[in-house]
Amino acid sequence: MITGANRLHLQDKLSKVVFRNENAGSKRDQLAERQVFSINTEIADFIAWLDFVNQPLSQRPASRVMNERAIFENREVEKINGLPKLDDQTNNYTKNYLFDWFVAFGHFAEGNAGHSAGREIDQVSNTKLGTVLDLYRSAQC
Repeated sequence: MITGANRLHLQDKLSKVVFRNENAGSKRDQLAERQVFSINTEIADFIAWLDFVNQPLSQRPASRVMNERAIFENREVEKINGLPKLDDQTNNYTKNYLFDWFVAFGHFAEGNAGHSAGREIDQVSNTKLGTVLDLYRSAQC
């Protein structure tokens, strides 16, 4: 996660959030509270979507549970009297999200390969990571 956060410039995004809050015209006593909330939200979104939500759908990996869809792709839900119709998509929302997240994490980890930030991983740990990624790739077939 740390390498991916460095690779995707999360610290720069957090700095922009703080700067944006400073210029939002907040009362001084609410500024720190607002900054902490905004940073917390940015970090939570990073973990939840692994930055794929900021990519165009055409550049995201394919979902393994939603045919012909990209990971984290929203689909229109049929509504009845303003409420979503319960079907396989709405009933399995959490399961679909988790499957998409694991696909995203696999691509996220592969994207970290060869990245120079956070090079605290020794050769033994790197070999173990390679084994995990090989298992992940073989499970995709």
